Amino acid sequence: MIRALTLRLPDEVREAVRRHATHDGVTMTTWITRLIDAEHSRRTDDHTQLGATTQTSETGPNPAPRAAIREPR
Repeated sequence: MIRALTLRLPDEVREAVRRHATHDGVTMTTWITRLIDAEHSRRTDDHTQLGATTQTSETGPNPAPRAAIREPR
């Protein structure tokens, strides 16, 4: 299922997205979707690799710091 989303961007950010999308030969929607998908995958992979719980802050979920994770002996 695909749903519409209204996204408000500062002019500079919108222009940067347009430039990157044009360079990659895709639409702005495709470029943003790929960016979000890549970030989601990165965070999912980081969380899985760290074996950490997710901490929530005012800016959103963040993986636990590496120093808080014990390595198996």
